[in-house]
Amino acid sequence: MNKYQSLIRNSIFIDFEGEGKRRDQTVPLPHMVGVFRPNGKGKSGKYQAKFFRNQWRPAVNGSGGKATECEFVDFFKSLLMECQINSKLCIFWSSHELKVLELYLPKGLFSKLSKYTFNLLPDVRRYANLRRNRVLDSGEKARKLDEYFQLYYRKRSPFPPISPGPAQTCRQIDRACNSHKRWKKFTDRQKTYVKDLLAYNDGDVRCTWLLALKVANAQKLRPSEHQKSFLIEGS
Repeated sequence: MNKYQSLIRNSIFIDFEGEGKRRDQTVPLPHMVGVFRPNGKGKSGKYQAKFFRNQWRPAVNGSGGKATECEFVDFFKSLLMECQINSKLCIFWSSHELKVLELYLPKGLFSKLSKYTFNLLPDVRRYANLRRNRVLDSGEKARKLDEYFQLYYRKRSPFPPISPGPAQTCRQIDRACNSHKRWKKFTDRQKTYVKDLLAYNDGDVRCTWLLALKVANAQKLRPSEHQKSFLIEGS
């Protein structure tokens, strides 16, 4: 196991779900974050979801133990402490996650946490360009998370898609939670929205982890100068 693989095994992966960027270019606070922690053997790991909306409590109760409710800032305070104590990276797919953190965390907390964050997309794109392999079977270039996953894990079944899309699914869950305060009052369709969102988010965060492993195996990760100290400690 090379030092980059060790770094990935010790990292925390996150992925937000919410309404995304609006037409006026504002970015609302996400409804939730999915968190994936690889296990020590590097074969799989544990997924958890954190819901940032108090009214989603019925959805928490119906999540089968996968989700808990918490405040956005409180969660990332705890995550920062975990990263500091254990020399962990917080890895996400693109600059969107970093933009959300910058918008909604206090400046001091964001400044500290950003030293431990890692945007994976530039290194995956660079890895693909070095291999001269960014073209999908359709003839189009890979650009999105699921497309890069399809490119480098052709033998794996794709993670489940979501209909009508994650943003609209979040809105549907908002409506269900505003109408019903108890999970058992949800319709079957409303319960499906919650289960589908969790499955979709779980798939996204695992895709990010698997792509990080692919780049780490080739020793093509480029951590910051501060983060390179984690390589020495974990090698």
